[in-house]
Amino acid sequence: KAVLRRFNGNTPNPTTAGELENMVYYAGQGVGLITEILSAADVISTFVEDAKKIIKDLNDKYVVATTY
Repeated sequence: KAVLRRFNGNTPNPTTAGELENMVYYAGQGVGLITEILSAADVISTFVEDAKKIIKDLNDKYVVATTY
């Protein structure tokens, strides 16, 4: 049985047990860009709305209306 020391440098994995909140959790430089915590539903909704706007803007810019 392994002893987990506070802020141990080992990365937690599915078999790790003990006081996991005291272990090291690595984060990259991008962690500083997080300004709010959103639900998955909010993330997807924003993603879809932004995609719709981009598609509409591209259609308005590049699609030529034709008449027959």
